[in-house]
Amino acid sequence: MAVAPITTQESEAPVRGEATPRRRGRPGTRRTPRGQDGNPHENPPIVTVYFHTDGELHHAWCGQALEFHGTRAGLEIDFFCLYCVEHVTLPNSILSRIPVGPPLV
Repeated sequence: MAVAPITTQESEAPVRGEATPRRRGRPGTRRTPRGQDGNPHENPPIVTVYFHTDGELHHAWCGQALEFHGTRAGLEIDFFCLYCVEHVTLPNSILSRIPVGPPLV
């Protein structure tokens, strides 16, 4: 038994050489404006941890002191909250920006 080829109308046939435009990112989203050096104009606030007045790093969620667990590749510092049983990782680059005192809620 022979099978007949499927034919399409010329208007439905794909046109060679014509590429469909590709979307980049999600529609309707915009990136925040950046300065000339490529960094954002304003750094986001740090709300995960804070330095207590006794000098220890505390978890902002529960207010308990964090236990130091080590570093990763010299880029991140790992902590653990025994009260919340949460793992907290902080990049080295934000250490100078961590607020002192409990967060204002």
